Amino acid sequence: MKIKLLGLVIILVSCISISAQDSVKPIEVKKVFGGHYFEQEGKQLTQSQVLNLMESNKEAYTLMKKSKSANTWALVLGGAGGALIGFPLGTAIAGGDAQWELAAVGAGLVIGAIPLASSAKKKAVQAVDLYNGGLTTEIYQFQPEFNLDLQGTMVSFKMNF
Repeated sequence: MKIKLLGLVIILVSCISISAQDSVKPIEVKKVFGGHYFEQEGKQLTQSQVLNLMESNKEAYTLMKKSKSANTWALVLGGAGGALIGFPLGTAIAGGDAQWELAAVGAGLVIGAIPLASSAKKKAVQAVDLYNGGLTTEIYQFQPEFNLDLQGTMVSFKMNF
């Protein structure tokens, strides 16, 4: 019984390929009109998901945090600027007395958001490049060799790996 069990274990071990490390797929930055998004293996990722993936690479993680912060500020400034532009336009279309000073301030906020968004994109691309450059693509495969040695009256079973 023990010999049959040992033979079964030997056969199973010799047929199994063990991967010591998962191969991590690279992240891609896709450009779209007015911005960018992240993709990994065909799935779209949020900035928070990308940030979580980059925790193992401190330099990429720091750059991605800066990118996320700059992107948040760009969205806040752009949204506020758009609202300040839209309010006087809506008032003018409705026939009221529009306060064009608000539209000018809004235009200034939108113009200020553009360099922030550009900086966020550059930092995100740099962070993704750093992260992808640090990925290990080499996979270790456990492939043992089994030898049955006969020496006189002794029988030995050797496994080399």
